[in-house]
Amino acid sequence: MRTLLGATILFYGIFASVDTLADIPADTIAAMWLFDTAGVVEDVSGHQNPGIVNGDPEWIDGKYGKAILFDGDGDNVAIFEVTGVPAQGAITAVGWIKYDAENPGGVFPEIVTITGQPQRDDGGLQIIFIVGKANVGMIRGWGLVPNLAAITDGVEVGDNTWHHIATGYDPETEESFVYVDGARKATGEGDYERRADHIFLGGRPHEDNTNSPYAGGLDEVAIFAAALSQEDVVRTMDGLEEVLLTVSPAGKLATTWARLKDRS
Repeated sequence: MRTLLGATILFYGIFASVDTLADIPADTIAAMWLFDTAGVVEDVSGHQNPGIVNGDPEWIDGKYGKAILFDGDGDNVAIFEVTGVPAQGAITAVGWIKYDAENPGGVFPEIVTITGQPQRDDGGLQIIFIVGKANVGMIRGWGLVPNLAAITDGVEVGDNTWHHIATGYDPETEESFVYVDGARKATGEGDYERRADHIFLGGRPHEDNTNSPYAGGLDEVAIFAAALSQEDVVRTMDGLEEVLLTVSPAGKLATTWARLKDRS
C-alpha cells in the first residue's frame, strides 16, 4: 500500500504536501506507472496517461508493492494520446523487470515502446526490450538510421529475479545508454525526432506473436524528459517514492503529492 507523506509549504495561503525525488526536477517526470492496484494502470505523474489493460495479465508481488505479470500471449497495456513524453531530445525510461530467459515471450520482447502507429513507419522507440533472451537495450526499430542502438553484451537479466533497467538518450553527448542494476552497460549513437503519441507496455498489440510480446513481470515504470545521471538512476532503484503532481502556477494551487510504498 502507499501512504501519504511530505513536508508542507505555503502557496497562495493554502498548505500543500510536498517532497522531491532526490535531485531529479519534478517537471521532468513525464509518466509513471506503479501497478499497485489490480486491473488498473494509473499514471501518477500528473500527465494523465492511463493504460488500457488488454488480455488477462496477473498482479503479483513486485519489487515494491504490486507488479503486473504479462503472459506473452495477448497481454499488454496500451496508452493512447500520450502527453508529457518528449518527442525529441533528452529522455530516460526506468523500470523493474523479472522474467525467465527460457520463456521470454517473443523473439525480441518489447517491454516499453514509445511509438506512433505502426511503430516503425512513424519513428517509434523500443526503449526497453530484450535481445537474445539475456541482454537488454533500446533501439529505434530495426533497419532505421540512425537507430540509437544500445544493447548489453553478456549481461544476464533472464534469471527470473528482479532487475532494474534504465535506458535513454543524452543530446549533450549524443549517446543512448543502458543501465542494468545501476551500472552503465551499453551506449549507442544518433538522434532523431520520434513519435510519442502512443506507449505500449508488454508488447505492441498490432505486432504478431513472434517478435513483440513480453512474458514476465514489470514494476515501477517511469519516463523522464531528461537524461538521468548514473546517480539519479541509482536513486530510482530505491523506489519511485515521491510522485510530484504540479498544476500550472498561473493562479492555481500547485498541488504535490508524495507517495511511499509500504515495504513492511
